[in-house]
Amino acid sequence: MAILLLSPLSASMLSLVEVQITTVEDFQRLELPRPLISQDTTTDLTYFRTISSVVHDLKSSAWLTDDYAVLPLFPTSMDTPPFEAILTMEIELWQGTTSVYQADLQCIPMQVTSRNYTSPDELTEHQILTFESSDGCTVERNVSGFSGLVAPPTGGWWSNTATSNFPSIENTLPQEINQTQTSECDNRGMFFVVSPFYTNQSDQPVDSYAQLCSPTYLVADDVATTITNTRDTSTMTIDKEAFERTKVRLDRSVIDVQAFEAQFLDQAWSAYFNHLVGLTREDQYMVVLSYF
Repeated sequence: MAILLLSPLSASMLSLVEVQITTVEDFQRLELPRPLISQDTTTDLTYFRTISSVVHDLKSSAWLTDDYAVLPLFPTSMDTPPFEAILTMEIELWQGTTSVYQADLQCIPMQVTSRNYTSPDELTEHQILTFESSDGCTVERNVSGFSGLVAPPTGGWWSNTATSNFPSIENTLPQEINQTQTSECDNRGMFFVVSPFYTNQSDQPVDSYAQLCSPTYLVADDVATTITNTRDTSTMTIDKEAFERTKVRLDRSVIDVQAFEAQFLDQAWSAYFNHLVGLTREDQYMVVLSYF
């Protein structure tokens, strides 16, 4: 009787329940050398992954978000530190504390206040442009050896006020670039979205959309961090309130910030952005905006 009654009824009395199993496991995190000196890691893969992340919103590492960079922490059972977008194929939730970094950019617009031509049709091989900001920074850029056919029609490049970084067009660079700045500029970064070379002064109120930016680097230690791993994704979250409460300016003696900035502002980046051919100025403007 027990066999006849219990066997059919047992299936209806049993149900599946998802149970979370929590275990205490030793974690380790990377230890940064002091001082941390920037390595020459600017390979083709570096450019490809970084531009893919910015332009196509593709995550290149689970430890990076739009707002934060987190010092990786991972179980000691892992042989090598995980840096990819997917940290593990296991379904796991990691929780621990680590250091969180943030770069804060304070930017103001710059305008083209003078140039030696009035329209794109009048581009000559020698072009003189003067940029000014509302806080007194003036940058003059003298470009020689460019004809109107190869002058860059779009924006999407960056440099700083002390250097002459310039976007290359089909691997062609001007023969000479001279750039000067006033003391108010203080070697800040310049970010361009619309090229000043192919913009009429008469038909657009903003002649060149450029930003003059000052970076501030912040760090907070021992911030609670959670990494949710599935077989398809690894998602990182931090305690933002704790970060805001404990963040301090990054000690420049710990990390060679100047070397990192020099790599970011290097001329080589511009060669990895394709030259847009056959597009109107309005189309180019929209495409470049999508980059940023």
